[in-house]
Amino acid sequence: MKSFFTLDNPPPENPPAGVPAPSLWRVQRRRWHQHTPAPCDRGAKNPVCAHCKQAWPCHSWACWDGQIAEAFRHVRTSVHPTRRPRTV
Repeated sequence: MKSFFTLDNPPPENPPAGVPAPSLWRVQRRRWHQHTPAPCDRGAKNPVCAHCKQAWPCHSWACWDGQIAEAFRHVRTSVHPTRRPRTV
């Protein structure tokens, strides 16, 4: 599963409300960023991963991106964005 994050719109530093494991989010986000192209390489026709030097998107980035997408899937299914908690 691919997340909706891009190089221009990266995952937020702080975990979104509802993420099942906030500490894991920070690891996923850090690894996601490590496996992106260097800033000077981002506009290149064939960018490479700044960390592993493979063609980007590298396998590791795709795995971390999938983990982030999975975390967001839990957020979307457990917290409905238009519903507000009832007040008593």
